[in-house]
Amino acid sequence: MKTALAFLLAARRCEIDDLERLALSCELVQAVSELVHQLQRERGASNVFLGSEGARFGPQREAQLLASRAAEAGVRSWLKRPELGGEKSGGAVHGGARLLTRIALALHALDGLPGLRGDIAARRCRPDASTARYGEIIAALLALVVEAADVAVDPGVSRLLVALFNLMQGKEFAGQERALGAALFAAGHPAPERVQAILHLIDAQAQCFRRFEGFCGDEVLRQWRALQSVMPLAEHERLRRMLLASTLGSALDPALAEAWFDCCSQRLDQMHEAEVALARGLGESCARRIASARTEAQDQAALLEALSTAAEIRAPLDMLIGTEMAGEGAPAEPAQGDG
Repeated sequence: MKTALAFLLAARRCEIDDLERLALSCELVQAVSELVHQLQRERGASNVFLGSEGARFGPQREAQLLASRAAEAGVRSWLKRPELGGEKSGGAVHGGARLLTRIALALHALDGLPGLRGDIAARRCRPDASTARYGEIIAALLALVVEAADVAVDPGVSRLLVALFNLMQGKEFAGQERALGAALFAAGHPAPERVQAILHLIDAQAQCFRRFEGFCGDEVLRQWRALQSVMPLAEHERLRRMLLASTLGSALDPALAEAWFDCCSQRLDQMHEAEVALARGLGESCARRIASARTEAQDQAALLEALSTAAEIRAPLDMLIGTEMAGEGAPAEPAQGDG
């Protein structure tokens, strides 16, 4: 007959398996973060190229394609891991079928990149169409982060994943603003409907960053504040006001397209620094939890202490159940306002 200690040891082994799968998912999130960052930059450079009818950013766009392809290779390399192959690959990552389905959708979206790039090179699409098509690919990648956060087994890791997603989503809205603004400056003429879209993106960024700050924890928040202090926020706001004023008929100087792109890129690069730090922290948090669980699994005294703690936690629950079942045997009435 198995003892309580044997079952607790089995529980620790299950916990270690769950954490190792979660750590694997966190590695994917880090690779996705880098790919999204490079695709955002590619989208912005492409919009300067398209908005200027090919007169600006041709070489910059070509150079960025190399960086994007390298980041994509990093994601695809992760997906070639042996533990993801075969019929039982669903158990290799936490989330199983759901996360693997998201991976399939993301890969399908990435398969559309060559066609999009060809259309841009031949100038067969408008900047707004380019922005939308890149946005669909990036959304499929961000959905992987959402899925990883939703299935995380560790509450601390789950909070960090939620924070990371909101930071990445806010940065994506900032990237869309860069792309739209770059096309407007490069074209040199106002487009009221696109300026209205920028206003929506400004509000969406603010909401995402508020949620990020609510979940990221004190240490990450301090790092975020420090990064914000060196972002070119004043210059960004000055150029942003020029875009917003164009709805009143103000002309836009095409020469400012590069200044806008560089200013926004500096801001997004610093956001990416926060992403990288947070993603690295996720990996370190998983590693610490795995090491702790392994140590405890090897330490019989620690397992017995955990068993005692579990018993103490259960005691108040027993008291609560006993209280609710007291009286005439009927369940307690719900309090007013419950539901």
